[in-house]
Amino acid sequence: MNNDRRKINIWFPSLIFENILDNFKDHANHLLSKAYDIKNRKSKPATVWSCDTYNTLFQYDAFSNADPIIQSLIQTSKEQVLYFSKEYGMTKTIDDIECIDFWFNIAEPGAYQEYHLHPKSHFSVVYYIKTQEKCGNIVFQPADALTDMFPLDINQPTYASYKNCFYTPTDAMLLIFRSTLLHMVEKNLSEEDRVSIAMNFKFKEN
Repeated sequence: MNNDRRKINIWFPSLIFENILDNFKDHANHLLSKAYDIKNRKSKPATVWSCDTYNTLFQYDAFSNADPIIQSLIQTSKEQVLYFSKEYGMTKTIDDIECIDFWFNIAEPGAYQEYHLHPKSHFSVVYYIKTQEKCGNIVFQPADALTDMFPLDINQPTYASYKNCFYTPTDAMLLIFRSTLLHMVEKNLSEEDRVSIAMNFKFKEN
């Protein structure tokens, strides 16, 4: 008689939402023009990061701006965040979600983004406007991987042993993740800029 009751349970997963917003592909030139217009007017970013990716955080107010395409992208992202939040058992409505940050990223050839997180929000979004081959993957890593000394066999990886994951950006790709999930962007090894939009979303307190 077999009394073996062994089982393996999967707990504490890191969820990442992925989608392609085909209906925004036709707006790429408009969004690119907006990003470069801000950069040309304000050549130095207001934030200080340990990398050379240009960003428009604190330099552009997307919320009081009447740009209908940007407002539509924010609204669409909000809807996607709401859909994703259901995976966590949340029962909020679209009116409970607020976009608190919106900025463009322009990564010239050779630019990268160091590991970081967004501690003042609940969900973060990346939307890619312009990409090309070798323009830099976005890499995600759980915080415990920074101090994990477990002796893994790197030749035999399993779902339980991966210390990071990455996504190769494509035009109109939208990614959503918990804002406390560590992430970085690899060096842009192409000969063109990679341009993206980042947003932070927060659920209003009851």
